[in-house]
Amino acid sequence: MSIRSISPQRPSRFGLRLPTLSGQGAIFTARPTSSRLSRARPYRTVVADGRPAVDGVGEEMQRPSMGRPGRFVHTWHTLYDPELAEEPASRVEWTVERAGEGLTRVRLVHGNLEQSPLTWQNVKDGWIWILDSMKTLLETGQPLPRVSEREELASADSS
Repeated sequence: MSIRSISPQRPSRFGLRLPTLSGQGAIFTARPTSSRLSRARPYRTVVADGRPAVDGVGEEMQRPSMGRPGRFVHTWHTLYDPELAEEPASRVEWTVERAGEGLTRVRLVHGNLEQSPLTWQNVKDGWIWILDSMKTLLETGQPLPRVSEREELASADSS
């Protein structure tokens, strides 16, 4: 699965913020229980009630530089569902690079899902929302509202 998004940010700024966004709790619905992601270190996230959500290991962290895109690669093992937890870990690769004056291209590839069909089915639409929410956060300072917040806003608008 490969997804692309364009954001009006410099690659260096985006690259510095990308690994820390999940720690802010603004984009992902899970929060980290381990320190900031780094190369060769395990990480784990939990959902709001404290149950395990996702774990993995940071494999590569390369900041963008002149003529070279930034890369952030980590494994992804879903824990929030017992059936998904039985599947092997997959691999997520984020690439950020300049896409024109004042623009950054973010490419996300969630791979190694051949042996994890339930994980693929579960995350395939979520990455689009995450990238859209990251773009909105960088442009406006606020992430997209979560599904329950959107439903509350919609019902308030219809009243």
